[in-house]
Parts: sequence; C-alpha cells; structure tokens
Amino acid sequence: MRLLAADGADPEHARLRVRALMGLATATFEQQGLDPAVGYLDQAAAAASELGDRELGVICHSQRATLYGRSGNIGEALREIQLAARHLDTLPARDRSVVLLNYGNILMHSGDLPGAVDRFGRSADIAAEHGLHREAFMSRSNQGYAAYLAGDLPQALALLDEAAAVEADASGAVVRLDRARVLIEAGLLDEALAVLEDAAGLAVGEPQQQVLGEIEVELARVLLLLGRPREAHGYASRARSRFRRRHAPVWTARAELILGQVELLTGRDPQRVLRTAERLTARFETAEAPLRAEHRLIAAEAAWMAGEVEAARAHLAQVERIRKRLSLRGQLQVAKLQANLALVDGREAAARRILGGAAKVLLNGQSGSNSTDLRSAVTVYAVPLARLHVEMNRDRGARALFEATEKWRAFGRRLQPVRPPDDPELADLLTRMRELREGLRYEPVGPGRESLVRQEYDLRREVRARDWVLSRGEGGSREFSYRDMRAALAREDADLISLVGHKGRLLVMGVVGGRAIVREVADEDQVSDHANRARADLDAAGRHELGVFQDSVTGSLRSTMARLDELILRPLGVGSRRLVIVPHRRTHTLPWGMAPSLRGVPVTVSVSATDWTGRVSDPGTRDGRAPVVRALAGPAVARADEEVGEVAAIWPGGVAIDSDTTRVAHLRDALGEADVVHVAAHGDHNQQNPMFASVRLTGGPMYIYDLQHSGVGAAHVVLSSCEVGRSTVRPGDESLGLSAGLLALGAQCVVAGLCRVPDDVAASTMRDYHAALAAGAASDEAMARAAEQGPLLASAFQVSGAGWRMPR
Repeated sequence: MRLLAADGADPEHARLRVRALMGLATATFEQQGLDPAVGYLDQAAAAASELGDRELGVICHSQRATLYGRSGNIGEALREIQLAARHLDTLPARDRSVVLLNYGNILMHSGDLPGAVDRFGRSADIAAEHGLHREAFMSRSNQGYAAYLAGDLPQALALLDEAAAVEADASGAVVRLDRARVLIEAGLLDEALAVLEDAAGLAVGEPQQQVLGEIEVELARVLLLLGRPREAHGYASRARSRFRRRHAPVWTARAELILGQVELLTGRDPQRVLRTAERLTARFETAEAPLRAEHRLIAAEAAWMAGEVEAARAHLAQVERIRKRLSLRGQLQVAKLQANLALVDGREAAARRILGGAAKVLLNGQSGSNSTDLRSAVTVYAVPLARLHVEMNRDRGARALFEATEKWRAFGRRLQPVRPPDDPELADLLTRMRELREGLRYEPVGPGRESLVRQEYDLRREVRARDWVLSRGEGGSREFSYRDMRAALAREDADLISLVGHKGRLLVMGVVGGRAIVREVADEDQVSDHANRARADLDAAGRHELGVFQDSVTGSLRSTMARLDELILRPLGVGSRRLVIVPHRRTHTLPWGMAPSLRGVPVTVSVSATDWTGRVSDPGTRDGRAPVVRALAGPAVARADEEVGEVAAIWPGGVAIDSDTTRVAHLRDALGEADVVHVAAHGDHNQQNPMFASVRLTGGPMYIYDLQHSGVGAAHVVLSSCEVGRSTVRPGDESLGLSAGLLALGAQCVVAGLCRVPDDVAASTMRDYHAALAAGAASDEAMARAAEQGPLLASAFQVSGAGWRMPR
C-alpha cells in the first residue's frame, strides 16, 4: 500500500491501490469487524471516484454490500448491491460473477430465496463459462444453501455436490458448513455432527475466525437437538466470545439464542431466557427475517414455559407474519406453540386443526424426496407434536387415540415410492463397495485392513449422498381411516394392538375380539429393560459356540419373553385370533412368537395401523394364475442349496438358483419379476448404518440401494438369513433395515430372521413354512404352524408388513 501510494500519478497504480484497499477491508473485517473495514472501503470509493472509474465504483458498492450483509445490516446491504447491479454489464466476467454472488447472499439473508437461487445460478454459470473455478465453486455452493433454505433438500444436496466437484482453491470449511446445515434441516443429525467436526478442523487450519464461529454455532445447535446440552453450551459460549471479539453483534445474538435454548432444555429459569430473548428482539428488530423469527420463537417458548401466556401469544403473532419463510423445523415449532395456546383458550378443535395442518406441512416436506433415509430422518422434528397430540387424546377413547398416533407414526411409509432413474454413478459406487467388502473378508488385521475400513466408510458416505440427490418425486400417500382399519380386521378375522409411550408409561390401544380397548399396561423403562434383555438373549441363543450355556441362555430368553407377555399381552386377552402388532421404538424387533400367549398364534408386525390397513386393502396379488416362485442361495451356508431346492420343488414351476450362480443381478431380477422370492443366505444388519443392511451373495453383498431404481415387484419375500429382520428405529417410530427397506420399495409381506438361526433349523422351518403357504395358508398362519413344530429359534422368524396368501 505504501509503495502504491508513493506513485499516485500513475493511473494503473491508483487502480491497484483501490483493489488493495478493498482486499484490506475484507481482511480487516475477518479479524476486527465492520467499522474499521468500512474505513478502508471509504478510502477505496473516494479513490475510484477521483479516477472516474465506474467499474471500480461498482465493485466498491458490491464489497460494501457484502460486509454490511455479513454484519446483519440487510437494509444497507440491499441498497448498496442494487447500486452495483445497475452497471453489471460494464464489468468483466469475474467481477460480474462476484457481484451476482454478493447479490445472492444478500437476497438470501433478506428472505428472497427464489431471487437468491437465481442470482447464485447466474453467477455460477458465468464463472463456469469463463473458467473461473473459485467463483464457480462459491456460487454453486451458495445456490445449494439457498435451495436448502427454500426447503428443496435434494436439490440443495445436488448443488453442493456439484460445488464440491469444482477444482477450486476455496475454503473446504465453508462448503462443509453449508452441507451440515442442510443435513440438520433434513434431520440427519449424526451425519451433520461429523461434517461440522471436520469443518471445524479445517477452519482452524485456514484460519477463518468468522467461519469457525459459525461452525461452533451449528455444532451447538446439532448437539442440542441430539440431547447433549452441556456440550452445546460449551460451543455456543465459545462462539459468543469469538463474535464479541470480532464486534459481530448479529452472530453474537445467534450464539446467545442457542444458550437460551440450552437453559430452557435443562429447566433453568425461563423468565431469564425470556428477558434475554426480548432484549435481542428489540435490538435487532430491523435484522433479517429469519433471525427475527428465531428471537421471537425462543421468546414465545420461554414465555410459555414461564406461564406468561399473553406474552407468548404476542411473540408468536409476530412470527406468523413470516411463517412461510421459516424452515420446516421452525414451522413445526410454531404449530406446537399455537396448539398449546389454543388448548389454554379451551379451543381443542382448533388445536386439532393446527396439528393436522402441521402434519400436512411435514408430509409436503418429505414429498420432495423418495429417499427412505431422508424421509425417515426429518420426522425427528415432529416428535414434540406427536406427544402433544397423544396427550390431547389420552382419555378420549380408542378411536381418537388411534387417529392421533397414526397421524405421526412411521411418516416415511405414508408416501408411496416413486422410482428414480437408473444412475450409473450409484451403480459404480455399489460395485466398488461390494469389491471392498469381499476384500475385507480376507484381509488380516493390520494397516491394510484399516485402510480398507476407511475406504468403506468413505464409500458409504458417497452412496448415501448420491441416494439423497437422486431420490426426488412425489407419489400418493396413505391416510389413516379408523373405519377402514376396523373393516379390514373384520375381513381378516384378526385383532390389532398398537403400543405408544406416554409420560413414561406404555399405552396399548387396539381392537381385540371386535372391541376397542385402551390400556395403560406398564412402566416404559421396565418394558425397555426386559426388551433389551430379550434381544441380548436372542443374539446369544443363535450362536453355535455356547455349548453348555445353551440351556441357560434359552431359559433366560423364555423367562424374559414370559415376563413381557405378563406385562403387555396377557392383560389384553389376545391369542385366540390372528394378531397384528404395531410396536413402538422400545419394543421393535422382539420375537413376539416366543411369548407364551402367542405360541402357535399367527402374528404380523407392522410399522403402523395405516400401513397394515393399506396393504391388506390392496394386496397387489394377481388372480387367475399360479404364483411365480424363485429361490436363491448364498455362499457359505451349509444347507442353502438343499433349502432352495426343496422350496422350489414345493411350488409348481418354482426355480432354484444355487449358491455358485447367484449374483446381485439374479436377486434383483427375481425381486422385480417373481411373486414369491426366497433367499437362503447370510445376512447382516448394520445398527449404525441400517440402509447398508445386506444379504451376502457370490461376488458380494446386495444392499437396499441396489433396488432403489428397480423397486420390488415381488409380493412376498422370505429372507432365510441371519439378523436381517432387525431394524434401527429413528424418532417417530421410523424403522430402517433390509426387511423395512423391501417393504418400503413395494413388497407386500417380508419374512426374515431376527437373529442368527442355525442352518438346520432355518432349512426345516422354511420347508414347513412354504408347504403351508402353497397349501393356501396366509403367511402369518403358515409361519405360526412351522414355528410351533420346531425348536425355540424357529420363532425368531418374523412376518412383517401384512399377510400374503396364494391367489385363489
């Protein structure tokens, strides 16, 4: 700067000095905040005016707009960027791209999301056309973030992936921060946490104090949502201190909001939180709309918790004006507060309408994606509304309680699947995963194996990300009808019980013997303890190496299931007819057939009464011809080839494919073309990554992702495989796993094992099962007969979805 100033007579040097002043302004803003940075911009603008250089003057307006915007003064930022945009055509390509990028940022923070997406897209296109990689990266990344704010998560993820593919010398921390924000909105909280931790490491190394503070705010937010308030408090406190040092009041306020939410969650004085939120609201009344809404929402929540109903109502009324510009999470939070206020006023019908509207908002939020992963994750934000709805209807009878729980339960299954186009990139990723998985089977412990494990982890992340991007589209949705459920139960001569938690107690509602019931049966924690013990015993019972401990383990399993029977089933009087069980999150993947009351009773497990009713009302079977049956064997299962041969022989025209032949393509074709598909293979349920549950075939495993394009046309799928009947349950009773995935992709009924089942037990049970099925029994009836004739572990096979019967 001193050298340039010394030669002020040279116009080119004078222009360089203006550019240097603008660069110095940006650097100063990062380290010291807005006021000293504006001083340098004032000098730059004066010098540009003295030179009569319109191009530099436009860039000064754009730069000033950016710094005002990042500091939260959106009004001044808009004024400055509009001045710059008037002369956009006079600029060279790089500067045009940068001005549009800045314009998009300001529009995004002002709440004009369509305008922001447009400006970012134009900026990225100009940059790409002229080989400006850094600008292309930044513009496309910001376009993805704006799409996320607009609620289009698949498009947001696609644009962020496009940005990441640009080879640019740009901040890796920023693109990870944007991606994490999208993942938080999608409800993928664990994934967001991992991305943010990675981003924080990059920001420290780059270094970027502003970006690091923003990362800390998002870390605090996601930890709060994960129920880890102490850690959230630590990150929010560090972010607040960082922003105070930088004189960034708006971002300081964002950190203080998180601290207020921590205090509310941990039961501290809501009055103090209310005063803080009101102070921030008054101070930033002219700030961008989303920030004002955040202030008002936390103030309304604090006022509600403090018993100041009118204050809560007043703050919420202000939020209502911009409700449609809130994120899905924010809209659901508004609905919860509105419903509570309506209940205080005695307007219960209004509260029900509000909750019904919120359910539609959630359904619309899910409909942009066909990804089971995304659809199930976002329901985490609906859990408080579901609890409120149950509370409202606790004492209003079975019908009202059914309607309340079914409105929120297993939301991801309500939308019918829409098959995305075939994608070579996803197919290639899955092929590489199979090769890697096969390599891991033979790689000894050591550095080589550790490297393969890391590669597999990275590939899983890529597969999930690709699935989120591809899976877009809208299908129809199933709606619950209590009358239709009762009619279906009468036709099927079945009872149905549905379990739900309420204030630490387990409620059971149902239709038993034609009568509607509601019972409070047990303490939730007590049931959870017994269920965990039963699952542990079930895992142990399937192991061959137990030896002399086998009787002890099976005895413990019988005893635990008998205790659960006493707590849940026996008081209801079930067991005389076919039974449909809708479990809740603590009772998923229990071997219900081992309960004494249900020995020999046909049992089907369904994720919701809505899902079961829809399946039995539209079974998808084709009358007038014998079912097409295919039985496929996987490698390293002692009696697999014998088992599939026996199964195929039971059915006229049945086809068996042996273990040396079966590949992923064979199973995918069978699931698309046959009516009944039987698979005898080893399986694996990945508890932490349930979408990667798999069955092992020659050449490598088959995952649910392999079927996303083709779907499942088979009405009935039998997995005579270890563990693949298990599921991982997300908030909202969203079930994920191989069995759940097959049902979500189109299968009517799935039979699968909940644990390792000895090969001889599996083979004999499956032979008896198919014999009964081919004779005309429904799937639940056939399984009850087969299990009753076999040892205890024969009852580890579970019928899920809805019963299937051979067409007559």
